[in-house]
Amino acid sequence: CPNLISVYIATVTHVNIGYDEDVAMKRDITSYNPESLGAEWYNTVCATKKSFISDAYSDSFGRGLTVTVAVPFFVEGELRGVIGSDIHIEGINKSILEISNYEDDYAILFTEDGKPISAQGLTENTGIEQLLGTEAENIVDKIKSTKSGVYQSTINQGTVYVVYDTVSSTGWRLALVLPVDRIVESANES
Repeated sequence: CPNLISVYIATVTHVNIGYDEDVAMKRDITSYNPESLGAEWYNTVCATKKSFISDAYSDSFGRGLTVTVAVPFFVEGELRGVIGSDIHIEGINKSILEISNYEDDYAILFTEDGKPISAQGLTENTGIEQLLGTEAENIVDKIKSTKSGVYQSTINQGTVYVVYDTVSSTGWRLALVLPVDRIVESANES
């Protein structure tokens, strides 16, 4: 997978194994205990025994916007550790950007928890209102609680529809933000 930066396993007995494509940048890291360092991916999975997807963040080694995906592993029904991976989202962003055919519409990929992980111009500091407009909080609440929907919002004094559905393989939500004016214009031309 060209977007996979690193993969690692951390057991509950503190055995850690990992691979990173840029291992030379990490050569000064000799010991790593995710539990004692407060690693969210490890501690969340151990506490919930469910998968975890982080917010998008800038990789600490300067490789770009990244998400961490982690899953628990069990032996005979008992939690034995966590398998995690860091995924560079540049490739995902390129795929998301290719969904749009016009300058004034765009796609956004959300986790099940309503966190944006891919969108045009997405950075760690991008506010949800920048992506979804005046109804952003209501739309995110709906994205978290329903698998699909259509909602209206206002962005830069223009009315838009936000249409989303669930990606079955991940549970993520793919949303399209479409200007109402263009949709009405297309309908009038028919």
